[in-house]
Parts: sequence; structure tokens; C-alpha cells
Amino acid sequence: MDMTVPTANPLTREPPQAVYVALVPGTQPTPGSSFTIVSGFESTEDDAVHRLSRVVLQLAMLNYIVAVTLRLIALVIALINHWYSQIVTLVLNVAFAHVVLYLGIRGVKTRNGQCCSCCCGPLTAFYVIYIILTIVEAFAVFVELLDGFVVLVLFDFAFLVLYAATAEQARRLLEALALLPERTSFDGPPPGPGTPPALVSQPTVAVAEATEVIPDKPPLPDAQV
Repeated sequence: MDMTVPTANPLTREPPQAVYVALVPGTQPTPGSSFTIVSGFESTEDDAVHRLSRVVLQLAMLNYIVAVTLRLIALVIALINHWYSQIVTLVLNVAFAHVVLYLGIRGVKTRNGQCCSCCCGPLTAFYVIYIILTIVEAFAVFVELLDGFVVLVLFDFAFLVLYAATAEQARRLLEALALLPERTSFDGPPPGPGTPPALVSQPTVAVAEATEVIPDKPPLPDAQV
């Protein structure tokens, strides 16, 4: 009778695929586009992490677009009216908006990886900045309410809601990231554009145990006397 011997299969999981995130709200991710990034989160990880990553980055981009647009309009007005003392401040504000957006993108790309042992991750810094912006904007709204500046109250209240929403979504993403299990043997960023197809996808290997069939040994010949 044949005998079946179970043998372990070392390959039990399919390698992760690249996950693309669109930065501009209302658009679809397009690999190779300047407004699409490769996420540092694996395709096999929790869907909530991918959803929160997309929401956080698109809120960050919305903040960036609004901030830069308003600063550029103010810069043109300052140049027309020769308010040269305001130009440096406006340029610094635009540079600050660039840095904050970079922190959000870098945080998603690196899974909030620290650049050194003495500092926090970029996503954590992004979250702290928006907490500070929310507090500052809330104080501004309170002062304007006391002074009766209705138009400014409405304007700053819109920014307050936007900052608070961004900070809250960043907090949720950090919490979801903390719950993810540690990476396994497929550690490293998922493959991005230009990765050879053989490295991007591989056929799924069955998880079930493989079996090896060992046939019965033939009988020994009778001894000759």
C-alpha cells in the first residue's frame, strides 16, 4: 500500500502589490503621475489604513492648495501696493505649506518611519502641526467674535474646520498604524513604477500542505538454496 508523508510548504503568502494614492481630491491614482504616490502600506494590510492614508493626503493637498493660492493673491497685492515688508512673510508661509505637505506624504510613504532615533516620524510631526494650527485658528475666531468681525469669523471658522478635520484624520491614521502587525519576510516598500513584472506579481502559492507519495518497495527475490 502507498504511504503519504506530509511535507511543509515554505511559501505560504503572496508578495504585496504596490498601492497608489491620489493626492488631488476627486481624482483616481495614476501610476507615474506627479500627483500620485506609492504608499508604504502593503496591499494585504487593513483597508482602513489605505482609506485613512488617502483621506489624510487629500486633506493635506487641499490645505496646501488653499494656503498657496491665498498667499499668492496676497503677494500680488503686496507687490502692486509696494508692501515689501509683507513679501518675506508671504514667501515663508508658502515654504511652510510645502514642508507640511511633504511631511504628510513622507509619513505615508515611510509608514511614519523615523529619520533618526532622536525625533518623531513625519506623520507624527504632521499631526502635531495641525493640532497647533487648529488651536491658533480657534483663538483667532474667539478674538474676532469679541471684536465683532463677522466676515473674518466666517473666514477663519472655515480654516478651523479644515485644520481640525485634518488633525483628526491624521490621529486616526496614527492609531491604525500602531495596530498593524510587524512586517514579515516581504519587508520593504512595495514595488513602484518601473519594477519588473516578475517582481511585482507572482502566482499565489497554495497554503495547504504538500504531500509526497512513497510507493511500496518491491518484494525481495527468494533466496536460492
